[in-house]
Amino acid sequence: MASTNSTQPVNKWALFGFTTTSEERIGPGPPYTHPALQVNLFFRVFLGIVSLFVTWVPARLLWRNGEFGGTVLCVMLLVLNLQTVINALIWRDDNVETWWAGYGWCDIQAYSNFALHTAFNISLFEIMRGLASKVALDRAVKLTRSERRRQRIVSALVIFTFPVIQVILIYFATFGRYNISTLVGCDAVYYPNWIFLVFYILPTPIFAVGAAYMAGVTFYRYRKIDKATRDVARSQDGVAAARQERVRKKLYFMTLFCIIVVLPLIMVLLFRNIVQGAPWNLPYDFYALHFGPDPLNIYFISFTTSDMMDFPSLAISFIAELAGIAVFIPFGTTPEALNMYRKLLLAFGLGYIFPGLREEYVPRPKRGSSLWSSFTRSLRGKGLLSSITTFTRKDSLLPTAEQVSLTSRPDRAPSSSVTQPRNMAMDTELVPIQYPEKTAAGSSSVSHHNPWPDLSAAEIDAATAQVEAGSSHRLRNPFPFPTLVSIAKPPVRFPSLSIP
Repeated sequence: MASTNSTQPVNKWALFGFTTTSEERIGPGPPYTHPALQVNLFFRVFLGIVSLFVTWVPARLLWRNGEFGGTVLCVMLLVLNLQTVINALIWRDDNVETWWAGYGWCDIQAYSNFALHTAFNISLFEIMRGLASKVALDRAVKLTRSERRRQRIVSALVIFTFPVIQVILIYFATFGRYNISTLVGCDAVYYPNWIFLVFYILPTPIFAVGAAYMAGVTFYRYRKIDKATRDVARSQDGVAAARQERVRKKLYFMTLFCIIVVLPLIMVLLFRNIVQGAPWNLPYDFYALHFGPDPLNIYFISFTTSDMMDFPSLAISFIAELAGIAVFIPFGTTPEALNMYRKLLLAFGLGYIFPGLREEYVPRPKRGSSLWSSFTRSLRGKGLLSSITTFTRKDSLLPTAEQVSLTSRPDRAPSSSVTQPRNMAMDTELVPIQYPEKTAAGSSSVSHHNPWPDLSAAEIDAATAQVEAGSSHRLRNPFPFPTLVSIAKPPVRFPSLSIP
């Protein structure tokens, strides 16, 4: 039975930072837990489960969209947070007598934990590098299939090179088999020499600085593109402007996350690791580290209770859990992602408690609140939304044509009041809209889109001739807004073309 604090012998393993071994199992006496430890356990498990739930959907969407770096980041978070939850539930107090020695489970984690953290940090750099290349000003076309495959290969080499090296060097950079700590679980025990410093400590800060730099480059390039297209987007009744605003917010969040959160945190951990391992000049003897007396042999398993752990050691697992929740902000708030979350909740049976989950989420468009947006909506009936849902160009931010009522539009002949016929296709550089023949069925199916009756062909010709007679240059849109003469009449919605 574990001895009490008053009779506990001197801890001979304290020099190495351990409490006891898997054979001796001499630890602190009862009570084996306390309120602070229980609060840590609750939030560790709760945040871990929440992080697993919210990270699963972005991982699927990023993989489906071919975002290799983002997929790796989400997968690393899923693995790390799953390990955090399981380890916290297994080793949840300081009663070392009942601790499982972790055979097999801890052997895997001892070789993979550091590599998983490194892959997570490098994938963040790869995400920002990919975004910087996508918003580059020297290319405006999509990548070919071979280019995308080559890009994935490069991303894989960037992300996994150092983690693979770390897995290979684990046997040479550690002593003992592994260590088990309260709530934290399993981890390797590294020997503080130049191998650990060069191949384990320094790579992550270097890539963190690179990620912060790429984040700044990405946002700078996007701001230049945004300034050039902002006026065009705002002229489209706020639909494209709203989409640009969402992209801007996501890039702004990711940039701030890399520069203000990730970079300072990694630098603090770098300083802590360098101080703990100083002076980093210990001699390296492979045989002495792996086949010497305890703890310097490959069979030694150590236990560390919470009284031997500092705050960073107990709190470092929360970084991956909070990062998983942070991934939800840019990648888990799209309509497709929200519907996937809804299906997951339905799979858990929550549809019986919350019937609203059975209805598919369809976002409502946000209309612009400016005076110009209100004015243009009143002139165009239902506004731009109906035109986008009826006829849009694939993968285009801007609509190409609006829905037009066919109830009273006869076949038009060339206007006799215009001195020189205008070529609509040449003026707008778009294919002219082909109107179907007027039928009773067509009239009843689309007439509700226009609350105002259309003008006759003669009235349209007269309005066109009047505008052309008063303008010295060629207008790109032959149907402008109503003039002061016709402002007393109900606004008429004409077929409108927008230049992409």
